[in-house]
Amino acid sequence: MKKLIQRDKVLEELYNGIFFLDKDSVSAEDDIIHEQEGKLFTLQLKITNTEEERSLKSFVENGMITFVFNNFNDSVGAGTSKVSVVAKLNGKPLYAQLWCYKLGSKENPIYKIECSFYREFIKED
Repeated sequence: MKKLIQRDKVLEELYNGIFFLDKDSVSAEDDIIHEQEGKLFTLQLKITNTEEERSLKSFVENGMITFVFNNFNDSVGAGTSKVSVVAKLNGKPLYAQLWCYKLGSKENPIYKIECSFYREFIKED
């Protein structure tokens, strides 16, 4: 299990994954499963391109966490600059780090999204 030290907290990695979305499937959904605890939540990723500035929004509803990447059209990628709290999981903060790349041509883009989720590590005696 990977650990991440963030100021006064030690975070344990719950999930680390990569998703590929093409122009015809601008949404992906997956159940995030923990080895010992079972299903933690459902993750939904969406790509949009609008007239607005680049943004990353998150929504939590009925056990599903949705991230909407708007105007992430950069081949070197863009995403969160630090691990941030995105939701509560069993009453405790759930942290995430997300990064999105646009690959391929303008006419047939493929989006690669890397995501990692963490929670506070509690050492059991």
